[in-house]
Amino acid sequence: MPLFFSHPLIVRHPDQLTIEWAQQVVNQHANKTIVEEITVNSVDIGTTTRIRLTVDHNSPEKLPHLWFIKIPSLSWRARAITALPRLLHTETRFYNELAETTPTKKPIILSAKSSFAKGSTLVLNDITEEGAIAGLASDTLTVKQVQSIIGLLACLHSQFWGKTDNNSQYAWLTGPVRKLEDNLGSALALPLMKRGINKAGELISDKLHIPAIKYARQRRKVMHFLAQAPHNRSSQLPSWQPVLA
Repeated sequence: MPLFFSHPLIVRHPDQLTIEWAQQVVNQHANKTIVEEITVNSVDIGTTTRIRLTVDHNSPEKLPHLWFIKIPSLSWRARAITALPRLLHTETRFYNELAETTPTKKPIILSAKSSFAKGSTLVLNDITEEGAIAGLASDTLTVKQVQSIIGLLACLHSQFWGKTDNNSQYAWLTGPVRKLEDNLGSALALPLMKRGINKAGELISDKLHIPAIKYARQRRKVMHFLAQAPHNRSSQLPSWQPVLA
């Protein structure tokens, strides 16, 4: 259930990530641990604002020192696009209600709070502390990496395949918010695709421009085709290994 009042762990700006705030997060997991200092390592503004922190604390337990935080975007354009379908709220709900049941590897959840009026704040461990490399939107993936990602997505979606229609626990996955997100995605697909191609410049090959634009124009039909197509599910899921990039 979403919270309809402000929560002390919900922040709207990196300046609000104080030692006192971090202490409240830590208290949920190890109430005898003292946060001594925090350092903001990076702030990346996109559809959300993504912040990486170093949190110095005296916990003898395996409590992460590197944190990854998502809050509403500091860009008003991005915030306007994502606010209506409540994308970050949906992500926090996923971590609160479904993450433990998914078959894929995922970050440690330190805090996931959402308020109808105040926004959402998601706090995870930073995967770089485990030796992984955090990817960037500008990264070019290899064929092997793409195959690995598609395999992981298949495993993730198979977990909920056929369950959203007859199980109230999963009804929100295909509810009004998801339908609104799909409709907005179709309406904005073409202008956003053109903008993305323009901003990407040489990062995207010219030969991909026409098929990308064609997909954006036909997105609604493509989504309908994928939803209505026969679903074949193997009784034995492949043991996909993620390629972290």
